[in-house]
Amino acid sequence: MDINSFLETKEITRDECDKYFRLSEQLDVNLMFTKGCPACGDQLNQTSLQGPAWTGCIHCRACKSLLYIYFTDRMSGGLKDTVYVFKDK
Repeated sequence: MDINSFLETKEITRDECDKYFRLSEQLDVNLMFTKGCPACGDQLNQTSLQGPAWTGCIHCRACKSLLYIYFTDRMSGGLKDTVYVFKDK
């Protein structure tokens, strides 16, 4: 299964990403101040997708990756969000 056909499914979970794609890299970034794709920097070719609570999922067509994001609770003092970058196997 490739990323484009996978995106037409329902809510995307981390387990599904691990099952169908390979983890390319893990980034710790503050997404409040990051514009565009944290993996490649492109600012025009992203699509937000549905994910569970406190997570986000972004498909970047520029670098052909699926970004699975765990958002940090800012009230508890966390400043970095964890971004997992998945690529086709």
